[in-house]
Amino acid sequence: MSEEKRKLIIDTDTASDDAVAIIMALREPSVEVLALTVVNGNIPLKLATRNCLIAVEQAGTYTPPVYVGHDRPLMREAVTAEACHGQDGLGDVGYPDPKLTTEKEHAVDAIIRILEENPAGTIELVTLGPLTNIAAAFMRAPETMKKLKQIIIMGGQLYQPGNWSVTSEFNIFVDAEACDVVLRGGVPFLISPVELCYGDCGFDPQERAEIAALSPTGKFAIDCNRAVVEFVKTRYGRNNLQLADPSAMGVALWPDIRKEVTECFIAVELGGKYCYGQMIFDYKNHLKLPANGAVCLSIDVPLYKKRLKEILK
Repeated sequence: MSEEKRKLIIDTDTASDDAVAIIMALREPSVEVLALTVVNGNIPLKLATRNCLIAVEQAGTYTPPVYVGHDRPLMREAVTAEACHGQDGLGDVGYPDPKLTTEKEHAVDAIIRILEENPAGTIELVTLGPLTNIAAAFMRAPETMKKLKQIIIMGGQLYQPGNWSVTSEFNIFVDAEACDVVLRGGVPFLISPVELCYGDCGFDPQERAEIAALSPTGKFAIDCNRAVVEFVKTRYGRNNLQLADPSAMGVALWPDIRKEVTECFIAVELGGKYCYGQMIFDYKNHLKLPANGAVCLSIDVPLYKKRLKEILK
């Protein structure tokens, strides 16, 4: 008897690295993606929705429903990252419009409905963008959201300066109030911080060429991220493709790549002149507060890259 597949909902602000992460999930045989929900973040909501549909088509497997969510943060003006991902979010390659279409139901309604229709503890949520949709679902139906088995969150920074503000990672900076709601929602969560895609986890020119040669899907994965390569060159002086969402999706899909995970008190800063959106990981227990979540401190990079290449063949 085959092992029952894990069931996922993926929330995404689909730009180029999200697209690769979506393809990973749709090609991973051990999971079933029940739904994709789209939120404003990397790019405006309309473009993020278009790119989500393109990613589903590029995966070439099955077509989970796609639901459109919030077009702005809970309390602040929208912030987007075209400088990193290109004006269309997919490297301005010029991909044709998708043939797939979205569902009419709002993303927040869909998340709540799917959880209500399934037994508690059977669905995991993977978030690749700002947490606006998820916070809205918690505020509307907190007990239903507690049916989630866990939430894997791509967001925050551990040791280094933020990648968007002085202290904050982009996804959390866009809607820190939403992050605060989710962290206090009473559902087990695992954070995949932005540092997991840095250093050896990045893809140098030779590795990018190898992936692009694997298949049309591999070529898409590299080509759509060409704006990210240029952004990293310009900002950091490195010819290295850093893919935050795929590393987080790897953490979600393949628990055996997690080298070091620690439980600790985790919070987000909502005030301060300079540190709005900074995540606090008290893994040294300075605050003497009980752990409320977990953070992945490091991954097995060779195994992660091996799995990614296999799934893009």
